[in-house]
Amino acid sequence: MRDWILLDTIGRRFIESCSGAYDRPDIAKAYGVVAAANNEMGHYKEALDQAEAGIEADYVEASSHLEKVKALFALSSTTEAIEAFTVADYVIHLAIKLNDAQIAAAKTDGERELYVEETNAHRIECMILEEYRLLLGLK
Repeated sequence: MRDWILLDTIGRRFIESCSGAYDRPDIAKAYGVVAAANNEMGHYKEALDQAEAGIEADYVEASSHLEKVKALFALSSTTEAIEAFTVADYVIHLAIKLNDAQIAAAKTDGERELYVEETNAHRIECMILEEYRLLLGLK
């Protein structure tokens, strides 16, 4: 849809309404969604704030780490973006490993499919992060 304003609004409503009812990983994912929407709208400082809130909510939620790198790069905070890149790279690969273990331990096809989808999403995040490796001049 690319309706970033709507995505931002829905994500914020979820965070406000569900913070006590949902697990921290779900809230962290919502922060990542809001950060992504703000990055797409060019609101990089807000994207950075939301990404950092997502990282605080659940450190292993990879999307917030990726959005932090994107926001810092857009804000021309190269040193911080490089530091964030290193962390994001580690967290995304860790998330893939954790999901692979969950796939192997899944008891139902539905559960397995959920973890496969999540692993695929992390692999896409990994590919996007690789673009920033080049942009940041990293090897």
